[in-house]
Amino acid sequence: MNTSPLTNTRKHLTLADLVVAFAIGICTILAMLARRPDQWISPTLWVEDKKILIAFAQDGWTSIFYPVNGYLILPSKLILCMSAAISFRWLPEISFGLALIFTVAVLLCVAFCPTTLKHRVYCTLMILALPVNPEVYGTSEYSFWWGSLLAILPFFWDENARDRGLLRLTLLLVGGLSSPLVVALAPMYLACAVLARTRSSWTDFGVAALAAGAQCTAVFITGEVPPPPSANFNALFFIRDFFGYFIYAPVQGGNYEFIAAGLGLLLIAVLVGIWIIHRNDINESSKRTILKLLLLVILSGVLAGTRVPLGAIHPWSDGPRYFFLPFTFLSWLLLQVFAFGTRIAQITVAIVLALAMRTALDIGQRRHDKLDWRSSVEKCLVSEEYDLPVHYNGVANRAWNAPLLGAQCRRMVEMSWFDNQIRAL
Repeated sequence: MNTSPLTNTRKHLTLADLVVAFAIGICTILAMLARRPDQWISPTLWVEDKKILIAFAQDGWTSIFYPVNGYLILPSKLILCMSAAISFRWLPEISFGLALIFTVAVLLCVAFCPTTLKHRVYCTLMILALPVNPEVYGTSEYSFWWGSLLAILPFFWDENARDRGLLRLTLLLVGGLSSPLVVALAPMYLACAVLARTRSSWTDFGVAALAAGAQCTAVFITGEVPPPPSANFNALFFIRDFFGYFIYAPVQGGNYEFIAAGLGLLLIAVLVGIWIIHRNDINESSKRTILKLLLLVILSGVLAGTRVPLGAIHPWSDGPRYFFLPFTFLSWLLLQVFAFGTRIAQITVAIVLALAMRTALDIGQRRHDKLDWRSSVEKCLVSEEYDLPVHYNGVANRAWNAPLLGAQCRRMVEMSWFDNQIRAL
């Protein structure tokens, strides 16, 4: 049974739907308070926010179409540029607030879009509780990881639901221009279109192909072509990273890594066993959903391997952002297995998710030192050029710098919607 109160045939939201939506918003705030407490106390800019800010200061709104590290990341660009336009002096606070709003919007899409996912509300809440360092939580820079999830939803659209062509188009465009994940999704949308042979499925493929083409063009224009997946691929590392670490992500390293790999193999074996036992009891729609999710776990993991060596990443210390999508899809897959309704399936999933929550308690919070943004802005206003601080790993003395000319800082302040006075020169 789908736990979302919104059925796939309903035309209007009900009071129960509004209650669920409100609860998701509250859960998002609580999760962000627990996982990124310092972003509430002293919000700051992070890593590639530096590049986005410099480009916006130089070229204005046209910079939202500039690639960052070879990719188009539209949500991150829009959030930071809108924040700078609203008030340059209060840029970190506004960008944090807009990132939270965007996060809630994505979660509501997961919960309420008419997909074939079972337990959609639980799928939504699992995204907030993934066993990873919350690198991608509550920051404008990493909002594009959340935006990527939007491109997934039409792939699971319930064929018995209303078409909602404009909604699907919007999800695919925003999601496709969020990250290169759409490049892997486009062939999957093509396969769906060939099998379904409906106008909506071909439209989905066309939009996905257009977004994938834009992402590939950005990669080749910037010259940041990733290596082929095989260059960094190792099957044992893959199983350890994207299955074992979901259950157990040891901060200690060493021999504990072998335990994580063993747990990953055990998880795969148990899931395969459950599938074999129940394959004849599952309807075709659920089978397709589970196979699609398994394929997404693999594809998102392979894409991570094109950026970094799989043996070098870890959900706590090294590149935790690369675990966000694989762990999201794995958690959804587990919830579909739970929906089988049999005791062995439900007990297995309950144990795995309990272990994942235990891991999240160990590695699921991130802290950072305070950076005084407004003091830096005031110094930039009276300087010929000034380095504005942007966090790299949360340690103040290792912060990156975004060098802006004093004239650029003055223009950014004067063009702000509020707090736009140059108080003294």
